[in-house]
Amino acid sequence: MTRVSRRVFIRGGLGSALGIWTGVAQVALAACGGRKDAPVDWPAFIAGVHKLAAKHASPPRSSRPLVEEIAALSSRVEPDAVRAVPVQRRSHDADIPWPAFNWIHHEPRFEIVLLEFDPGDAIPAHNHPGLHGVLTCGAGEIEVESFQLERDVPGAIVLKRVSRDVLVPGQTSALTPDWRNIHRVRAPDGGQVIDLFLPPYDDPSVGTSRWFSISNQPEPDRPDLFRAQEQRPA
Repeated sequence: MTRVSRRVFIRGGLGSALGIWTGVAQVALAACGGRKDAPVDWPAFIAGVHKLAAKHASPPRSSRPLVEEIAALSSRVEPDAVRAVPVQRRSHDADIPWPAFNWIHHEPRFEIVLLEFDPGDAIPAHNHPGLHGVLTCGAGEIEVESFQLERDVPGAIVLKRVSRDVLVPGQTSALTPDWRNIHRVRAPDGGQVIDLFLPPYDDPSVGTSRWFSISNQPEPDRPDLFRAQEQRPA
C-alpha cells in the first residue's frame, strides 16, 4: 500500500490532490441538471448543495435522502475546478496524530473542509449533534467506523457499530442527526477527505460534541455492541 504524506497535497495544491477524486455514485438530476455522470464545476457543486438543502427543508430535518443526494453530487465535481479554490483557514497541531483541517467553503448553511492525513493520523470516535454530514475519500484509503447509541447511562455507555468501511477515492460515508451520527476515522497510510456538514461544524457545534473511548472487545454474544466511556480527546 502506498503511503500518502500530507506534504504531497501541500506541494501539489488542492487541484492535484483532488485529481483522483472520481465518481462512483448515481446523481440526483434535480441538483444541477444534465446527465447522471456529467461533471460539474465548483460553483455548480456549491449551487447544487444549496438546492438540495433547500429541498429537504431549512434548516434540514434528519434526512437520509439529503446526505445520499449530496454524496452522489460530490462525485461529479471536476478535479481541475477545485485547483482555484483558496484555503480560507487552516488548523493543524503537529504534536498530535490528527489530520490537518483546511476550510475551503464556509457559510451559514454548510461548510466544506479538506482533511489531510499523514500516515497513522486518526480522529477519535465522536458524535455530531443536529448535523448532516458527507465524508468523501479523495486520496489513499480511509477507514470509517460508524456507531449509534444503544445505551446511554453514565458509566455504562454501549455503542452499536452499524458499519465498518474502507473507503477508496470517490467513495463516501454519510450521517444524519439520528443515523450513524457517531464515527471514527483513520488513515493508516495517509490520505485525504472532503468533509461537508450542514449546518457548519463550527465552534458551537464542536462544543456540544461527545467524544468516546471504545473498548476493543465487543459484548459477549453481540459482536456489534461495544462498551464505551465518554472522554475528551487529548
